[in-house]
Amino acid sequence: MKPIASSAALVALAACTSISAQTVPVEPTAYRCTTVPWLEAGKPLVRASVNGRELTFLVDTGAEYDGWIKPEIAQELGMPVVGSVPSEGEDDPTGGVPFYGAASFTLGAITFSDRRLGEMPEIGPKGQMFDGIIGNGLFADMQAAFDYERGVLQATDLKLDKGSTVPFDKYGIPVLTLDIGGVPAEVHLDTGNLASRLFVTAETAGKLAIVGEPEVKGRAMTVSGAFEVIEGRIAGAVRYGDTTLPITAVRWPGAYDSGQLGSQGLAGQTVRVDWRNRRVAIMPEADAPTCD
Repeated sequence: MKPIASSAALVALAACTSISAQTVPVEPTAYRCTTVPWLEAGKPLVRASVNGRELTFLVDTGAEYDGWIKPEIAQELGMPVVGSVPSEGEDDPTGGVPFYGAASFTLGAITFSDRRLGEMPEIGPKGQMFDGIIGNGLFADMQAAFDYERGVLQATDLKLDKGSTVPFDKYGIPVLTLDIGGVPAEVHLDTGNLASRLFVTAETAGKLAIVGEPEVKGRAMTVSGAFEVIEGRIAGAVRYGDTTLPITAVRWPGAYDSGQLGSQGLAGQTVRVDWRNRRVAIMPEADAPTCD
């Protein structure tokens, strides 16, 4: 699964008199900001409204577009099909995944108009326990903060002045370089990954100092199919910049032939992602994000 969000401009005005030109300080126009509590500790599950109906969504930095919704809910709400996207890329011969039009999508104090929500596929035998997914496209011109210590999501127009500039892939997913016991590893920042603290590629796993024998932890399922998951305890710490993450073991391979830093590996941290300015910060913060 894999963008459009409007931005609010900050405006300064100048006033002139017949005597002299003066710059008159004017308060900037109100910027968008909201904070929303999570429904479960450690999991960015929130309540949001589609066309006035309140639903449960997983906020997923690893999912593209505005979001995804269960087709039966889209049908109950009478959401029209407004387009489609190939399920496995531009050359996929099996057809497209439908997109449903949402006249309004409300997250806390912010209402987004004319959003597009893709049909959320069933993954795994039990399916999903939530109604939909909020994708990174909803925040395309914004900053989102994930407070894993206190369980709060913030969305704001304010620019992120912490952290550092990082690459984002073509799906809008931040690509981070972690240090795993001295071995650099590129991973996607994937808050929607609730299965493991850290997935790495098989190539990266082969370079790590593993303590003891790796274990088979089961099988994972994605839209691309099932695969066996291996876990190994690591000898060194996992760091992002100056921040040490609560990770003592890694799993491999990662889905879609990439590594993923999931929500479990972010415990105690505040994760800030500024899609407009391509910046990410991961570090503990003393206070919860507010809109004051």
